[in-house]
Amino acid sequence: MTIHTVLVRADTLVVSWADGSSSSYPTIWLRDNCPSGLHPQTHERLLDLLALEAAPVLTSAQLDGDHVVLSYGDGHVSPMPVGLLSAHRPGQRAADAAAIAPQLWRGDDRANRPASCGGPDFGGRPRAERMAARHRQIRHRDC
Repeated sequence: MTIHTVLVRADTLVVSWADGSSSSYPTIWLRDNCPSGLHPQTHERLLDLLALEAAPVLTSAQLDGDHVVLSYGDGHVSPMPVGLLSAHRPGQRAADAAAIAPQLWRGDDRANRPASCGGPDFGGRPRAERMAARHRQIRHRDC
């Protein structure tokens, strides 16, 4: 997505996108998601969010290629990737990493089923047959 313009407010960055829509990002969210607040190799958080003011003051924003360079009142400069802003546009549904296509099994496709789904176990008997045999053992046991 391409940014058309950026508007700086003290506690918000307003981005106008090329498609005519606009998004507002609170400065606390921008500082929390600043790439400089993460370790470059482990991506663990280095920034203590509680050490910041509730709404850091944004003083300027400049478009610089595929980044928006944000400057704050405390002197921090944050190069925010346009892709990050686009991917986290408020009101858009987040991508679900666990959304995978289902793998459907047919009744005649027993050879490709895992053993826990009724296919043969390591002894060669289907699971249902093993469970029925175990049930008979327990039912006929003298108590």
